[in-house]
Amino acid sequence: MLPLKNILIPVNFFNQSSTALEKALELYEPSYTTIHLVHVLPNKVKQVFLRWLAPKAATNKKQALHKLAEMQQHVKKETSENAVITMMINKGHTITSFADYIRTHKIDLVIACSEADGGIISLLTRLNTAALTKESDCPVLVITPGCLNHPIKTILINVGSFIPEKKIEVALEFARRYRAHIYLVTILNNMDTNKKTYGDAFYKTYKILKDYGHEPDYKILTGNDSTEALLRHAQMVKADMILLNPLKQHSSSFFINKSFAGLVNPLSALHVLMVNPYQLKR
Repeated sequence: MLPLKNILIPVNFFNQSSTALEKALELYEPSYTTIHLVHVLPNKVKQVFLRWLAPKAATNKKQALHKLAEMQQHVKKETSENAVITMMINKGHTITSFADYIRTHKIDLVIACSEADGGIISLLTRLNTAALTKESDCPVLVITPGCLNHPIKTILINVGSFIPEKKIEVALEFARRYRAHIYLVTILNNMDTNKKTYGDAFYKTYKILKDYGHEPDYKILTGNDSTEALLRHAQMVKADMILLNPLKQHSSSFFINKSFAGLVNPLSALHVLMVNPYQLKR
């Protein structure tokens, strides 16, 4: 099972880090969980470029320190514990810096908040959560403000050509916490010659969940196996959380940075959990 002992909030002024922090406080377990607030300052070249292209999007060390201190005080107020760590990383590569921090501090979950699509500036300033999931081997929960104080009752897992062991592990943890029901789906393409492989993985995943006491509902769809199709199905079955593989980016090269905002309403309560299927257990 996945212990939520260390939760990381990537703090910057371009994703809604305050919203992500509120979700972390929902998942907080007294005397057990530590919340990590980390800000990565861009290198000088990127800082100069941002100041020239979008002055309001640029930031500096003083602003970042103020934001960290403000969020730190909020955690202490809400938890009545000193269960928070803040860190400023100077002029590093954003994804690499966060991934290194995740590995060093044994982070169990990263929480980030999606924003509306703001064009090229947004692409330059947002955290690429799919890339972070792949590089860090850590689950990344992407939320909207609509996810706050919204109970997770249904969790959707997509099954492809292999048993998604890490998705099962993470889904079982959230199902335990929220007493949620798990829903399995697989998408078969009529032109695909690996239907038997998909079917075997689907059946074995079903059996594993049933053995853990979570007999899931299930659905076999036909068509193109894409992120957009999965999100549409999640909305159709009123899922509260969907587990996605960050490696599956057929139709959206900037899934979280660009297409996610267009696919999920900003007021949606759908939690999107990016899970690297090849993550090694620590």
